[in-house]
Amino acid sequence: MIKGLKIGFSSASDGNLSYIKGLPAEVSVSRSKYLSMQGIDPTRGVVVSLVHGNLVVEVTNDDAGSLLNQDQQDTITADGLMTSTPGLTLFMVVADCIPVVAYDTRLKILALVHAGRKGIELNILGSAVKQMVQKGSNPNDIIIESGPAIAPESYVFDNTTEIDTDFWAGNLAYGSDKKYHMDTKNKLVEQALELGIAKNNITISAIDTFTNKNYFSHRRSLATGEKEARFAAFAVIKN
Repeated sequence: MIKGLKIGFSSASDGNLSYIKGLPAEVSVSRSKYLSMQGIDPTRGVVVSLVHGNLVVEVTNDDAGSLLNQDQQDTITADGLMTSTPGLTLFMVVADCIPVVAYDTRLKILALVHAGRKGIELNILGSAVKQMVQKGSNPNDIIIESGPAIAPESYVFDNTTEIDTDFWAGNLAYGSDKKYHMDTKNKLVEQALELGIAKNNITISAIDTFTNKNYFSHRRSLATGEKEARFAAFAVIKN
């Protein structure tokens, strides 16, 4: 974990935390229990409604809303949040895409971004880091930590018809199963290194959401027919 931050990723045992994927009353109960367990004030949170782009929005206490109010879930439409405000919880729900925390340990600037396939192609991490640099950050001071996400062993495609093969290059491999395997985690690391972030400042979770049933997986839902659900990712600068 990163010193000065509180980071968390809920599990399937915490229930579905997405209002879109569940009954609002049930989601509110599950969120309330999870946030209480994490010591998070739901009225001091900011949630982002994800669109698979590369927009990162800077937020302050003025943007705080209740994480338990369904009507406040779409106030910010983007794929990343950034703040310098201690105690303000950045919050999103995911399943397979990579939830990524970026933190400047010197200036205490925090970003939480959603790095799915499209977001990586649009360099969502680069968008966050560039905004941090504009505020005075040095990439040498930035630490990256990711949460659970789908692994290349599970992220497979029958063909490359809709894949940018030039972009994915060495991170797209043809396997013995005669399918194409995409490594979003390694591509994210490559992008972080290109941004000037030190290798020893990058930690990528090895957890594969497709095979690990402690986490929800969009792809597993499609493959097995199990009900869609989402787990939460949050990050907050400690007071």
